[in-house]
Amino acid sequence: MRTCFYGRSPYSHMSHAQLPKCFVELDEILGAEDSNEDIVLAINMPKVRMAENICRRMADIDWYANNIEAAIQEENIGKASLLTMTLLVGYFGSCKSLLDAAAISLNQIYILGLKEKEQDFGKGKFWDQLRRGNLDAFSTYSSFRALAKEVIKWRDAAVHRQSPFILPSGMTGESPRDELKIWLINDPEPQIRGHEITVPTGHYVLIKPLDLHANGAAISLNFAVNYVWI
Repeated sequence: MRTCFYGRSPYSHMSHAQLPKCFVELDEILGAEDSNEDIVLAINMPKVRMAENICRRMADIDWYANNIEAAIQEENIGKASLLTMTLLVGYFGSCKSLLDAAAISLNQIYILGLKEKEQDFGKGKFWDQLRRGNLDAFSTYSSFRALAKEVIKWRDAAVHRQSPFILPSGMTGESPRDELKIWLINDPEPQIRGHEITVPTGHYVLIKPLDLHANGAAISLNFAVNYVWI
């Protein structure tokens, strides 16, 4: 039975984000495993609920990415910078939430017996328990450990210490808007001096605000879904 769990995620209301195909494929796998014809029981199966949680977290990431893309286009460069900065805080928080959803799922699937705060890709105990619980799963997911560490670094800095630093290449009125760019300092905790906030300098590596998303430094869908139940 197909549960269409992805229809209960923000993807069903997002016109600018396409539902990743892997979620449809995952629903087919889950349906093949279940002979129950009661849709209420089916959508409350533990594996379906885990899949729905992961799908919602991925949709959150795409929602933030879409809104960051729109914010960058704001006519007023100052407004564009501030909106982008705020949205990036939520974006990195959503990336960490997806990591946690995957860790929670693996804890249940492989019966790792971890406490709530231990179900975290940033904790050594999680990886130790996964290695003991299922060596194949550990080998698959450990390749994403560096990615998880990077996500956690950005999220912790953005949520607990300071917003990601956005630098416009100029101010409204100085140049035509289409010539003004918005940059993200590629460092979650740069040492910024007050006079440097409005213009980029040679002291920092500057990237586009969505480069981390495009390059996969946020989360890989393969990591989130493809190997969890297959």
